[in-house]
Amino acid sequence: RHLKWVNHPHALHLAERKAVQLSLAQRMSFTVPDTLISNDHTKVTEFYNRNGGRVVAKPLSHGAYGDFEEYGIFANDLSSVQRVLEKSEIEICPFIIQRKVDKKYDVRLNLFGSIIFAHRIIPGNSDPDTLDWRTLDPHQISYERIEPPLRIIDSVQRFTKDLGLVFGAFDFAVDHEDQWYFIEVNPSGQFAWLELATGDRLIDSLIDTLQCVK
Repeated sequence: RHLKWVNHPHALHLAERKAVQLSLAQRMSFTVPDTLISNDHTKVTEFYNRNGGRVVAKPLSHGAYGDFEEYGIFANDLSSVQRVLEKSEIEICPFIIQRKVDKKYDVRLNLFGSIIFAHRIIPGNSDPDTLDWRTLDPHQISYERIEPPLRIIDSVQRFTKDLGLVFGAFDFAVDHEDQWYFIEVNPSGQFAWLELATGDRLIDSLIDTLQCVK
């Protein structure tokens, strides 16, 4: 029996690897923040200094830490840290370190097959410099439907086709020159809250996609 997947498990497994995402994003003509993946103290320190300390750190994947009841999945702003990370902290495991984007706003873009919904994220604190809006109280956030540039639509479609995805929840940061920076894609991301908040028919789009998947 032929099964319909959104997304196929094999494609999902590959697409969840952030290093794969970042490499492919560059090949698909997305603008990607200056990035280093390493646990080499010298390289990380050089990257930190080269970017004037305006950098963020992210895990390669989510995972347990501390007493194993907490999980680290969010970006951390190292520009607010008053010291460079210690050698022992850096060498625990490889992680992603990126130049911090001086952003005007964030965008969550959901793709269902050929259907795209892009929403500007508006923090309740009105602070566009909020590093990771997922850490905010969801009831304090509002959303505005926007039309992404054609080049972004083209890159998103080519990106998902290359990975064999039919759904993807993309995160972008848009700077003050309206440059869209690829942050990451979640191939199994949540989206129903956006329909509740905006009335946009995302769930119907998923249903349509399921009916069209071959």
